[in-house]
Amino acid sequence: MSIRPIGKRVLVIEEKIEEKRASGLILPGSSEEKTIRYGKVTAVGGSVKEVAVGERVIFEGRSGRSIEDEGARYILLELEEILAVAEGER
Repeated sequence: MSIRPIGKRVLVIEEKIEEKRASGLILPGSSEEKTIRYGKVTAVGGSVKEVAVGERVIFEGRSGRSIEDEGARYILLELEEILAVAEGER
């Protein structure tokens, strides 16, 4: 299936990020309770000029609507739900 957002919507594929505590304990990055999440933009609506396909964006943990497609988890965000574009290496 091909998903093409319309209007001021952005489709991102969520990045799985593990958090490692000082004690060495690794916490999975899949918790919806996290305050921020990262994703890579895979498609943008026709009214979106602020972000482009391929950029990494930061958004709040409960933002957007989750869509499962071919084993990947996508998040459909309103443009206003994106907090920032993450530039450079993490």
